Amino acid sequence: MNSLLRLMRNFNTVCLLGVENKTSCIPTFTRFKPETELKEIHLQRNSNHGPRRAQEARNRALHTLARMRRTGQSLTAAAREEHIDPRTVRKYLGTEFRTRKGQHTPTKADRRGRNMLVPTALGTSPVAVRGSKQATQLGKYMSAVGKYLRTGDAEALAEFEGESIGGHPLITDPETLGSLAQAGALQLDEIYAVPEASS
Repeated sequence: MNSLLRLMRNFNTVCLLGVENKTSCIPTFTRFKPETELKEIHLQRNSNHGPRRAQEARNRALHTLARMRRTGQSLTAAAREEHIDPRTVRKYLGTEFRTRKGQHTPTKADRRGRNMLVPTALGTSPVAVRGSKQATQLGKYMSAVGKYLRTGDAEALAEFEGESIGGHPLITDPETLGSLAQAGALQLDEIYAVPEASS
């Protein structure tokens, strides 16, 4: 078999069978993945994004509900502002609306659980918040924090002294908030938590 050259693939090793039937193996840098394996990887990646996308949609629905309660906007108008389909809002929060003559009116309050972001001494932390009243309180607090960081006016923070959300005391000390902001440990543009994307 002096003229015979066989190429065999075995995981990350290529083996050559040649002169005097002696076999030599060298490592390779890549491994060929069959089509079925590539499909499995694709499906796994898609499944990893599923919970995150669902949570993002639910968070937008909650934003829409809060906007309707706060401003009196219709479902269509509030959903447009939050960049979500009104049907998706009703899919996640249908029991929070009263429908009459095609008009959807939100309930005044609810006891739904929400995963929200609360500033702590160690940075922003996800916290389980129960009900729309606590969620509204957190939203007002974050507005006061944002106002202080933008203007230096800490007066609105006084309203929240001694208050807590989900067992976490709300930080009202201007120096602490300033230090957290300088360290990039405050998140002001979003108060709802989402699962981290899987690799």
